[in-house]
Amino acid sequence: PMLCLGQEKEIEQLVHTAIPELEQYDIDLELVYEKNAKASKHYTFALEFEGFSLFNNFIKVSTDWNGKLISLKKEIYPLNELDMELFRHQALIWNKDEHFKGHFPGKNISEKELTIFDLNGEFQLVYMLKSWSERHDETKLISLENEVVAHWNHQSRAKIDTIVNTKVFSPDPLTKGAFVYGGTFVDNNDTNSAWFNALYDSLSFSARYDDVLGIFLLENEYLLMQDIEGPSNTISTSTTPNFYYNRSQQGFEECMIMYHVGEFQKHINLLGYDSLMDLQLKADAHGQFNQDNSVFNRNGGNPNIIFGDGGVDDAEDADVIIHEYCHGISWDANMNSNFTFERNALDEGSADYFATSYSRNLSPFRYADMFTWDGHNEFWDGRSANSTDQYDAPFNGNFYDLGSVWNTALQLIYTDIGRNSTDELVLETLYFLNNNSTLPEAAHFMLQADSLLNGGANVGILCNRFQQKNILDASCLPVGIKSVAIQDEGFKLLNSFGFTNYRENLGILTPRGNYQLNIYDISGRKLRTAEFIQAERITIEAGKLRSGVYILELLGEKGRFSTKISLGKSH
Repeated sequence: PMLCLGQEKEIEQLVHTAIPELEQYDIDLELVYEKNAKASKHYTFALEFEGFSLFNNFIKVSTDWNGKLISLKKEIYPLNELDMELFRHQALIWNKDEHFKGHFPGKNISEKELTIFDLNGEFQLVYMLKSWSERHDETKLISLENEVVAHWNHQSRAKIDTIVNTKVFSPDPLTKGAFVYGGTFVDNNDTNSAWFNALYDSLSFSARYDDVLGIFLLENEYLLMQDIEGPSNTISTSTTPNFYYNRSQQGFEECMIMYHVGEFQKHINLLGYDSLMDLQLKADAHGQFNQDNSVFNRNGGNPNIIFGDGGVDDAEDADVIIHEYCHGISWDANMNSNFTFERNALDEGSADYFATSYSRNLSPFRYADMFTWDGHNEFWDGRSANSTDQYDAPFNGNFYDLGSVWNTALQLIYTDIGRNSTDELVLETLYFLNNNSTLPEAAHFMLQADSLLNGGANVGILCNRFQQKNILDASCLPVGIKSVAIQDEGFKLLNSFGFTNYRENLGILTPRGNYQLNIYDISGRKLRTAEFIQAERITIEAGKLRSGVYILELLGEKGRFSTKISLGKSH
């Protein structure tokens, strides 16, 4: 049975009698934990002093079942040494937002509060941040200078998260060495030829240590290496934190998968998409019965990936690893099935995009040759991220070719705005796709994603690149945006460059008359309206608007004028 109100008061009275400073300093008690054992009862109280919690200060009371006191344990700071006036001042000026960002990459903050902490004999006001889920349980204390002053991982397990060392290709031997397949630089039936030696990178990835068996395992919160399909293999383990293999050994491809999936997942977590593939995927580095193919399998919500060993081993090329993993990312974003030609093309093209983006970030050498090491050889032709094909429904090629058109458009956008911004837009777009989505629909969704994420700052770039591949036409607007008619005779826009780039005021010269000014955001939502009487010049103050893309509309007796214009961020 839990402690009833009367019992709680009795216990509190007992505590106040035993600890005089509670009355002296007017300390508030909060019962935070109560537990009944077989022959005893236990109560833990947290302490609050002048509105602030005292970190790890507590009173623990233990009684028998009849309420007789057995023990009373207290941990209380010397309250006369606390500079409460300083702490109250700090609490008022604390910039909360800055102190919550980035401290649990890929995880949400579950609880936060100001608390007083004893740091090596010096009392400080800090924020206590707690983050937990089924997969983690952590507490951090953050100082006024936004530094982590203490960090605890509360998980206890037989399998301990750890970091192990490895040697892998990053992203593949040809890209690393700036070579083209042929002559010396060939697969040669998995032989570890001398030319490979300089192309291994010494890196590390997250794994687990079995404290019972005393071995390191190829497993972490996102991946579990398994033997799923023939040929039959034993998954590599190690008695040391070193998984050093060369390409002629089975463990090499296993470590390639562990490393590159881990790096990609860390990347999207930092972009804020930590919920994607937040599960333990099973992967077989040597399956497909030695065929030259790899596959992502949804498996009823318990997905796996199986990599083949035909030709060049698929898991020796990061392009293949990230491509297959991103089929999982797409599946997890919308749980849709690819029922149509163009929806299949979007899935293949998006997976190609992320594989290309990942490798291109490591090295731009031949980045447009998708599957640089696994393909473009005697085994198969690979694919291109620089397709000369245009979108033309119905498309005459296969859906892989149409996927290359989508990837090419995205790579052009990557060139304009960079990896992180493009990756973020593609990830956001995945959530919008449905079973029958087409490339133009996906492009409109990406415009909408840019409106949501960036206030439409990249709409011009996206329109230009999608028009370049014939995916969108001149009426390029986000979902839900109607075309804006232009009737500009007698109207003139002033200082649009300063407005866009330096947040200077924007002017509109008008024929003298009465006008109504409407300002819409890129989603078509009206933000402001104003009336002007006998106006010849109208001024729009940049300081009253956030950065983004806006549609300006003037309605009046002398005509109608509308335009789309962007407003940059303040510098």
